[in-house]
Amino acid sequence: MMAQKAAGINVDAFIVSVLDQLDVANLVLESIIKYMDIKSFESYMTYLYKLLPQWSKDAASIWQNFARYTPDKLIDHAKNVLPQQLSTILDYWDTQLAEAQVNKKPMTAQAIALESRYYQLFQGHDLWVKALVGYPSDIAAEKIRRYWNKQTGYEYPSEKDLLLLWKLGLETREKVEDYYREIEALPAETAKNIVEMRKWQVGWPSLRDMNVLLQLQKIDKSDVINYMRYNYGFSTTMAENMLDLLDYTPSPSEILRLSDLIPLDMNWVEEQLKENGLAKTERDIYIKAIRKRPLRDEATRMSTVLIELYQYGAINDSEFKKCLSQLELTTEEINAKLILAKVLRQKYITLLKRDAKIYLYRKGVYDEETLREKLTYIGIDLAVANAIVELEAAKKGVELIEE
Repeated sequence: MMAQKAAGINVDAFIVSVLDQLDVANLVLESIIKYMDIKSFESYMTYLYKLLPQWSKDAASIWQNFARYTPDKLIDHAKNVLPQQLSTILDYWDTQLAEAQVNKKPMTAQAIALESRYYQLFQGHDLWVKALVGYPSDIAAEKIRRYWNKQTGYEYPSEKDLLLLWKLGLETREKVEDYYREIEALPAETAKNIVEMRKWQVGWPSLRDMNVLLQLQKIDKSDVINYMRYNYGFSTTMAENMLDLLDYTPSPSEILRLSDLIPLDMNWVEEQLKENGLAKTERDIYIKAIRKRPLRDEATRMSTVLIELYQYGAINDSEFKKCLSQLELTTEEINAKLILAKVLRQKYITLLKRDAKIYLYRKGVYDEETLREKLTYIGIDLAVANAIVELEAAKKGVELIEE
């Protein structure tokens, strides 16, 4: 029997090319149920049970070794082993045919095929057949398919390419509609509507760029409206509202900057601030700032003049505050400027008194000690007073002895 022949082959014969192809239990059960040659199959089934443990142990290492072969070496192995396997199968069939001629109950053809299949599985027969016949035939079939593809050209391009060809005028609208009817199996009316929708989805710039083109009068308003309708599903009314938003709106900071350069219409300012999303309270604050902004520099200069007038005693506290209030300054700002003005006035007074004492010293009315006393009396620090006395004495050629 073939079982004895299989037992005599090399260890690499006891492997299978595809593990999930081997289902011994189901195959044997099918054989037992469908055919009446159980006794003829018993010896082979016993052999299989004995073989499986050793096969499970050796199969992985055997096929790992095959995996390291180069393609040429694998093909050479297939050329050597495949004829041997086919010869073994044919010899087994000859044996069974001879037994059938003298035996009144030979094995059925199905049982013979089943035992042959087991042999093929354990020998990796399918792989070697693919190596010499299967893969080359697949490649040949692919070449034939490509040849007929070239001869018939029956396929459509991709949807994207077909739409681009149509927009470029290289394909007809009818062919695009046929694509949706034949490939997507859509009704004629639906295909027509989709093509109309795709017309506004392919071959157009961004929405922002379309608005620029509209401002340049390169496209019509209806083009932008249709673009938004067919790309975003907007109603005509919503698309028109969105179109208004696409117009450039200066930011609040830009509006403030413009107010430095030119007078702005407050109604226009109100509208721009509203389009920026500012609430009424915030808009009122910005408008108040813009109204005041052109007078900012003038108000600063006016404040400086008023501080100088106060410093020199030309105006009093109430007059100072009244003038500043006309510049729309806050109470806090007015009080801060008044404090500054008072400090500067006191400085001015102190300088005048200091210069008067120094002048009298220069005229000989005061000596050094008297000058020192007068300076400290008007509030000048003693260290500063000593330095002034020393300087003025030096101008007279007198060197003071430091105590």
